[in-house]
Amino acid sequence: MTKSDTFSTPYPKHQPDFAHVSAVSPVMVDGGTRFVAHLTTKFAPEKHMANILRGLRHGPIRREVILPWDGSSPLDAAPHAQVTVSGACRHILTFFVEDQVWFRWNDETRDLHVQLKAKGLWAHGYAEVMPYWLGMLAQLFTGRTDRDAISELFKCTGLELCCDFTGLQFYRSDAANFLGAKLNGDSGLPVDVWGGDGSQAVETINVGRRTANLSLCIYDKLAQIESVKNGDHSTYEATHRAHGWDGSSKIVRVEMRFAKEGMVWQEAGSPDLDLSDPWTMASHLRLELAWTIGCEKRRLIEPYTATRRERCKTDPRWDKVLELGLDKRPSAEYRQKRQVQKDTHRERVKRSRRGAILAVLRYAALHDVRLDEYSGPQLQEVVADIVASSDLNFPEYQGRYSATQLPLLSEEIRQAADLFRHRRLLRADRDRDRPRKRRAGKTGADLARESDRRTPPKV
Repeated sequence: MTKSDTFSTPYPKHQPDFAHVSAVSPVMVDGGTRFVAHLTTKFAPEKHMANILRGLRHGPIRREVILPWDGSSPLDAAPHAQVTVSGACRHILTFFVEDQVWFRWNDETRDLHVQLKAKGLWAHGYAEVMPYWLGMLAQLFTGRTDRDAISELFKCTGLELCCDFTGLQFYRSDAANFLGAKLNGDSGLPVDVWGGDGSQAVETINVGRRTANLSLCIYDKLAQIESVKNGDHSTYEATHRAHGWDGSSKIVRVEMRFAKEGMVWQEAGSPDLDLSDPWTMASHLRLELAWTIGCEKRRLIEPYTATRRERCKTDPRWDKVLELGLDKRPSAEYRQKRQVQKDTHRERVKRSRRGAILAVLRYAALHDVRLDEYSGPQLQEVVADIVASSDLNFPEYQGRYSATQLPLLSEEIRQAADLFRHRRLLRADRDRDRPRKRRAGKTGADLARESDRRTPPKV
């Protein structure tokens, strides 16, 4: 089979129904968007941060620090960062704030690298998350608090835009028909295509590497959540359902990744689109413009409709991707207030409950204790034995974990505490109203056998 035969038809045998393609999210700035600040001549940290940096250069390589918090959104409490110290001279400090941000400070080169996390971006939006974290870091490392500090100190080095769709399907034969697709030698097969079944539907198509000026990744989002996040859909569910997702339909994510020279776009007679300025994507119009540019540069074409690939017609599916991605409503309309937080709390409670039950069952099995119910004296005895034989510092561990959850889930934890107390009172009332079962008394023969077991008679 020749290369021409392989891609001679623009569609597979069964063409998708374009009328049922819909967007279940607006175009979003996604996790993985990253920034850098070169502070060689501008490094002048606040006293609090200077003390933290000085202290981290000595002692354990893994610690926790509390970052300053002024009570403002998007956090509910002071952020706790897990810090890892590395480098030959202990000069690289990596800070990780769960669900929010990751940043790395090099104390020798004075470079500060920052990466935003998807949970915070989908809960609050880029226009709120970016100014908070970059503004805080500008203040901590340089003492500046003015709005211009973010643009002057930080440059966006990698922007990731995404939009999610239902009813959209791509096939193995589509992979080579994206502008910019690289083929594998003379075989005509695209380089990065994963998955696929008898219908030739694929799970992932990559056009270009993540570090390229502009790359494209199309993949099954639910399959990725299942394999990478162990099925935790809490980050995206609120937005998807608000856009009409039924909770089970396949979601295809189209993701544009800008980097290097792809951060600045020029057009005659128009102002430059400078994606390296952190404030650019805070504008909804510029975000849509970046999406339009990405869709045009990595367009899916109908092959052989022109002599040059760049002049070929656009595949109707790609017209849907561009059209539905340009949604004019502000993203704040798409989700109930704190819905991402509620979904996240529900998912973490479910996982912790399952983990606790499985741990108790494993412990009981290792001690040959059979548990037939989730309640009863045997279960209480197993839990009491676990607690008594544990060398874990309960308040310390619980305090550390609680501190990592409160910045995102403070309100949800407070409500869960009220429900927990309510359920405890109901259980106490039921136990009080339920008459105690009377135990049958031991006979003389029973007592004799028990005595013999304790002190066997001498032969």
